Amino acid sequence: MKLVRLLEYENRLLKEKMKKENIPYDEVNPFDSYDLVGFIYSKVDLEKRWGDCGDLFDDFANEALKVDLMKDPYYQFWRDPKFLEISRKYGKK
Repeated sequence: MKLVRLLEYENRLLKEKMKKENIPYDEVNPFDSYDLVGFIYSKVDLEKRWGDCGDLFDDFANEALKVDLMKDPYYQFWRDPKFLEISRKYGKK
């Protein structure tokens, strides 16, 4: 979640600069939560790095995708059909 907060902070700074310079912009979130997780997953080789950051990414994915682990304690984002479709969109096989 630290990465998400950092991106939100940078986005806020950019919006303030654009507002100060009177540059119009749309208030659009280009990523839904599946897009965000799929994009990051496509850029990180978790197969190689699972020991280092797998649990962290798993927690991040569950939080971003708003997974209720009380209802589905065995949920695994990398087996979610919607997630797999989006991660392929970004080049992950």
